[in-house]
Amino acid sequence: MVNPKNAPSPEHSGLLSNLSQIPRTFWFSVVGPLVLLIGGYFAWIQYGAPNLDQAIYGLKSENLIVTPKPVWIKSDVAAEVFQGADLGRLSVLDRQMSASVFNAFRTHPWIRKVFRVQKISGCQVEVNVEYRKPLAMIYWESPKGNLNSHANLTVKTGGSVDEGGIDPQNNVSNGIGYGADTAASFVPVDIDGVLLPWRDFDSNEVLKYWLIYAKNASTNGKVGADYGDVRVKAALLLCRLLDDHRESLGLERIYVYPSATPDNSPRGSQWTLELTSQNSQRFLWGNPPGFEKDGEPSAVAKAERLIQLTRRPTPDQAKLIEFDLTNSSKVLPAETE
Repeated sequence: MVNPKNAPSPEHSGLLSNLSQIPRTFWFSVVGPLVLLIGGYFAWIQYGAPNLDQAIYGLKSENLIVTPKPVWIKSDVAAEVFQGADLGRLSVLDRQMSASVFNAFRTHPWIRKVFRVQKISGCQVEVNVEYRKPLAMIYWESPKGNLNSHANLTVKTGGSVDEGGIDPQNNVSNGIGYGADTAASFVPVDIDGVLLPWRDFDSNEVLKYWLIYAKNASTNGKVGADYGDVRVKAALLLCRLLDDHRESLGLERIYVYPSATPDNSPRGSQWTLELTSQNSQRFLWGNPPGFEKDGEPSAVAKAERLIQLTRRPTPDQAKLIEFDLTNSSKVLPAETE
């Protein structure tokens, strides 16, 4: 027995009766395509349009116009940034595209500064950067087979690049091997003391830069990060001051020693620097530039004296191999060219 409350109303009965009389061809020829059209529209909005935009306006590596890299960089910086940061996912129509590209390049170890990122003609994006420039090689050595446990660098014997890459235990650079009598390693740094990608160098390039020696110089080994040793920072101050004269004066190495009389004042230094030349001359420099003690000659005065001693020594000076630049009574102005 049908419950009167559940029985369809006369209006519903009429609608159902009318729908049942519509031919099936109508559903297939009109309603079916309409449903497909509506479904296709929403599918296009959700999937098709974004994919088409990406295909047309997606950022491509060949459309990145990056400041030409200098000769000392062998790796493809632009390609490494593009792949490492997955920049291919970006669209040049995205308002945040420039900021994303800026941040991606800023974190690369060879990039010192990003000046500007801007879209130019078509889908091309111009990136103006300043690259890091190697200034010095940091040296660490120990007798063969007796590696110091305090050293953070994995070292190698022989005048060739160590292809070991990154030490998995310490995640540090293995450096550049050089020399046959000791287990030795060099790692390059720039003017800011940032550890540079050592794989862009080989052993033949070590002597193109300052060599800095500080006993058991330690670093966190993170490429692109600060070397992290205050003695290296002290030596780099001298490298900056004399770098324009390094080749012409035949300067080669800087040694960093603990100061015999450390200056404990707020701007004082705990370290003494010594220069050596390619012909084995030694110059006691004293405190790092800008950290001179009272009565100690200025860095400029020392540099003038150094130039005079190497370019125009007196007959007596030419016989000497050791010079003290810290005594103000011995500092003389450089002669006029």
